[in-house]
Amino acid sequence: MPLTRSQLYQVHVSNLRTVDSGCTQVYRQLKFCLSSGQTKSYEALLKLSILLVGTWAEVRLLKLLHEPSGFTDADTNAILQKNAKLDQWHFALELAFRHRYKVPKAQLSANSMTITAYSQYCAIRDLLENELRPIVETRNKLAHGQWSRTLEHCPFSFTHSLHDGSSFCIRREGRRRGRCRCGSRDHRRFSPLPF
Repeated sequence: MPLTRSQLYQVHVSNLRTVDSGCTQVYRQLKFCLSSGQTKSYEALLKLSILLVGTWAEVRLLKLLHEPSGFTDADTNAILQKNAKLDQWHFALELAFRHRYKVPKAQLSANSMTITAYSQYCAIRDLLENELRPIVETRNKLAHGQWSRTLEHCPFSFTHSLHDGSSFCIRREGRRRGRCRCGSRDHRRFSPLPF
């Protein structure tokens, strides 16, 4: 017997709490390894952290889609029909703003809703592109076993190494900009705890 919408919501809430706890534990171990110079452990935990953040984003979207007063069943099904998780996030954002500001078909713009609402829409859309996209893409590569070197769509086309740690470094939100903990200004930055 299929689960009801309310039951699905409770499942996603429980899963999100568990992933959240896992992120916290991995982040603590990551900080410890970084401070004690355990490079190999740090590299493995950093990749695990990226996997968990990507998982957190997926579960958070599912929780959002099944919230009792949120999307309709038809909207939820339409969002889940999108192949890529990032496309699902973008479509959920668009539908949410369309419903909230009563813009059923027109293009979302400063003309179809208030300037403040459109600015908020653009800011969230940019956040998805600039912050979530790199995590989702790296998470997918790690999930497909590309822990040392990543490949493009063709499994024989080499792109760059994940082993040297040059792809990501960690910082806590609120840390001053500039150099990260590893001393580089060149690393792409993300917070491993998305909450």
